[in-house]
Amino acid sequence: MLELVDVPMLSATALTTALAFAVGIALGDMATNTLGGLVLMSYKPFKVGEVITGGGVTGKVAEILLDRTILMTPDNRRAIVPNGKLASDSLVNFTRSGKRRVDMVIGVGYDVNLSDAKRVLEKVCKHHKLVLKDPKPTIEVTELGDNSVNFAVRPHVESADYWTVFFDVQQAAKIALDEAGMNIPFPQRDVHLFKHGSLAEENKDEENKEEEEEEE
Repeated sequence: MLELVDVPMLSATALTTALAFAVGIALGDMATNTLGGLVLMSYKPFKVGEVITGGGVTGKVAEILLDRTILMTPDNRRAIVPNGKLASDSLVNFTRSGKRRVDMVIGVGYDVNLSDAKRVLEKVCKHHKLVLKDPKPTIEVTELGDNSVNFAVRPHVESADYWTVFFDVQQAAKIALDEAGMNIPFPQRDVHLFKHGSLAEENKDEENKEEEEEEE
C-alpha cells in the first residue's frame, strides 16, 4: 500500500516511530499531571482564592482541575500550570497563615538623626489602621549605603491588606520625613570638566612633530 503512494518503507517506519514516541511522551505528561492533581487534592497545600507561587507563576488560585490549576496573576492574566509541576516543585502559599510581614527599605541622609528618623517611621506604622499591633513592627537600621542610611521597615498585616500597606506606608513615610525636615537622598555623581585643546589642534601638533623628525 505504501509503495503504491510512493512512500519509502524506511521513511514510513521512521514516521511511525516518531509518532509513537510523541504519543508516549504526551501520555506520560498526562499521567504525571493527573497523579500530581491527585496529590494536590489529597494534601490540599492551597485552595481556590488563595495566592500562591508555584511552577514559576504567582497568582490567585481560580480553579483546581485534575491535571492543571488555573491562576490569575496580579496583572489579571490567566495562567495554566500543570499539576505535575505544582506537586513536584517548591510551592509558597501567601494566604494560608492569614498574616504577612511587609518588607520595605526606607533611606535617610547621613546628616539625619537616626533616633528621630526611627520615631517618625514608628509613628507612620502606628497610625496606619491596617498595620497590626501584634507583632509589633520592626524598624531598625539595616545598611549604611553609598548615599543613605537604610531602615528596614517591617509591619505585619492581614494577608489581604499586604499591597495596601506596602504602598501607603512608603508614601506616608516620605511625607512625614519631609515634614520633619529629614531628607531622603538620591544617588548623586560629581562630574569635573577640564578644558583641553581641541582634537584638531592636538592632531596638528602631532603631525608637526612627525614632520620635524623626518627632516632631522
